[in-house]
Order: sequence, then structure tokens, then C-alpha cells
Amino acid sequence: AGSSIYMDASVGYWRESGALANVEIRNNVFDNCFTSPWGTAVITINAPVANMGSYTYHNNINIHDNTFRTFGTPILSAAGVGNLSFDDNKIIKTNKYPALTTVEAGIILDGCRNASIKNNNWDADYTYTKLKTTNMRSTDYKNRTDYRSMLQKEAGSDSGRFKYGTEPGFIA
Repeated sequence: AGSSIYMDASVGYWRESGALANVEIRNNVFDNCFTSPWGTAVITINAPVANMGSYTYHNNINIHDNTFRTFGTPILSAAGVGNLSFDDNKIIKTNKYPALTTVEAGIILDGCRNASIKNNNWDADYTYTKLKTTNMRSTDYKNRTDYRSMLQKEAGSDSGRFKYGTEPGFIA
């Protein structure tokens, strides 16, 4: 199976869905999901056009208090979501299957606005600890805490800075 939760606008091909609003994904266990290449992460949220300027297609999607047991896949891929939160989740690395994808980012955001990623518990063995953003500005994040790769280490320094998807070739 591919993505465990796949939210897609489908306006271009099947025309069977539209924008989603007020979705809560809470208190679930995602156990070694995303074993085939259908979708881009355990939870995939697509929009027909991710880069809509200050507008978004989907709104108010809250993913919290879940446990993700994964063997090396992206956890969340979201496009065109306003008020997206990925908070208070637990990510545990398993070795049940070989990694399916070569994507190095645990979370992939494209054209999201007012995104929150905070208070998540990342297993030290989970190597997909990077955040990849596209079509986003610094004002698109309401919380920047507890995602350990949001700070990019400057060469020869112990300090870091937050890098954004507007920078060329960005992968945090």
C-alpha cells in the first residue's frame, strides 16, 4: 500500500473531490506504512496548484498525537494547505522493510501557509530528519520549534539559521 492517508483534489483527472477543510488526524498508529510508491509520504495532501500566492486550496488540517512507526519514508507531504499543523507526534524508526524512496526529507511542504511543526518526538535512528519546502516564505511558518533540521549549521559554526524554500536548491 502507498500513502495511508491520501487527500487529493482530483480536479484534473477524476474530478471526484474538492478542497478539504477542518480535517483532524489524531491518536492513530501508522505502522510501517508506505510500502509501495503511491503518493509521496505516509500522509499525502495534494492540491491542483500548490503555488497560489497567498491563497491556499485546503485549510485547517491538524495532524497531532499520532505515532508513526516507519522504516525510512517521508512522514508528511503537503501542498497548498493553509493552517497546517504537525504537532505532538512520535516518529519511531523500524527496520521492517528497506527504504522505498530516495527523498531525504521527512516533511515536504509546497505552497503551504501558516504551517506549524512543533513538539514532535523524533527517534534518533530516523534519518529522514530534514524539511523540504517549495513556494514558501518565512512568514508561512507560525512555529519553528522541535524540528531538529530546521536550523542549518553554518560551516565552521555551532549556530544555525532557518533556511527557506525560496533559497535555491533548498533541502534543510
